[in-house]
Amino acid sequence: MKIAGESPTVFQPALAAIRFGTGRSPLHPDPEAPAAMLAALAAPDAAAGAFPVSPVEDVLHWVEPMRELQRAGRGADAQRLELLREIRKAERPYEAANLAAVLARGIGAGDGFRDRLTLFWADHFATAGRGPFLRNRVDSYVDAAIRPHVAGRFEDLLKAAVLHPVMLKYLDQTSSIGPESRVAQKGGRGGLNENLGREVLELHTLGVGGSYGQQDVRQMAELLAGVTMTDELETVFRQARAEPGAEHVLGFSSNARRDRMWDVEQALTYLARHPDTAAHLSRKLAVHFLSDAPPDDLVTAMTTRYRETGGDLAQVYAAMLDHPASWDPTLHKIRRPVDFVMASLRGLGADPRALVTMAEETPQRIYGRFMQPMRFMGQDWNEPEAPNGWPEEAAAWVSATALSERLKWALRVTELPGVPQDADPVRLAEAGLGALLPEEVRFAAGAAETRREGIALVLVSPAFQRR
Repeated sequence: MKIAGESPTVFQPALAAIRFGTGRSPLHPDPEAPAAMLAALAAPDAAAGAFPVSPVEDVLHWVEPMRELQRAGRGADAQRLELLREIRKAERPYEAANLAAVLARGIGAGDGFRDRLTLFWADHFATAGRGPFLRNRVDSYVDAAIRPHVAGRFEDLLKAAVLHPVMLKYLDQTSSIGPESRVAQKGGRGGLNENLGREVLELHTLGVGGSYGQQDVRQMAELLAGVTMTDELETVFRQARAEPGAEHVLGFSSNARRDRMWDVEQALTYLARHPDTAAHLSRKLAVHFLSDAPPDDLVTAMTTRYRETGGDLAQVYAAMLDHPASWDPTLHKIRRPVDFVMASLRGLGADPRALVTMAEETPQRIYGRFMQPMRFMGQDWNEPEAPNGWPEEAAAWVSATALSERLKWALRVTELPGVPQDADPVRLAEAGLGALLPEEVRFAAGAAETRREGIALVLVSPAFQRR
């Protein structure tokens, strides 16, 4: 789908809001230029303050009661099960509140670029909550480890994400010990777990086609073996769990006599600055924002900028936004369910504060109106199918079942609090699509028998589904 009469080499405000943001809005102007989008990234994150996400620390008050019951041994099994049920019940509202905050940020954002980047990097470092304390804390992880670093240096983002307790627990790093470690020599339970080491190389940095082998995976796992989590949910390095001796990962070598956490961080810095990482991340960004098959010269320009700046992500985004391909009016991608929900409410001019109020007063409605529908659309919030995150291919999101679920949700969107009671299908079409609005969609919006049906027709139209 193209914007009629537009040049593919010229910045287009409406396209910027749709392709790189969370959608067009009747309440917020489209971005003025790439420079304005980058300046907004450099500015303070006002949305995070306006719609806060509950931090991991909010769960710490459960740690000591659980520890006491664990010390009591098997005689306290019944009490432990009861406490686990109590924790699960108490934590579920936090999951609803955090999702409401994420959606509210995207709906009320100035241009939505920061929110889209946060979703991209959260998917790149995909996790799911594991264990009684962290089960519902993925959004807390994203808010602490990812969102603050989306416009900084990749090495800082990499360290924050990889070494966060939610990631360590998700990839079973907390059970990993070196085969020759002191803990292993004393008969300690567990063994070397390669999950985190493999994903750091294969997914987070060099990519599947990167210049590493199984020996590098093994050495990275041994280097990480001492990294674990305390009962207070803090990341630490336990020397007794670490594999003795130096480790060698591609061109990096650790120093057995040095602080091993320092070595872990240096290894991550080395991987972040590797040429393979520059190419892998640049292509992945281009695929996410532009096309499943982005132009090679765009990826090359982004890769070159990455290498020149040592992984300065803002500069990589600048290279992407400066390239003519970014303003090719052909829309190749399909909005994922969370993008679709954000863009729909944003296009309707919904009040983001209403979602936060809903989560505070009736958190079960967040599950019923957002989380469950997104699951039926194909995106089980905070439960990706694997560490490689959600599919990028447009075709993955256009099955008959998924589109049917989008229609069901769209038919009920006007019932949501915060959606203006006078929401009009034609105004939605004009506000949500701007220059991309096909005449047939405008006609269908105006000709619908009911306002509800007209709004749903706009939201499920191919023009609105694409970005």
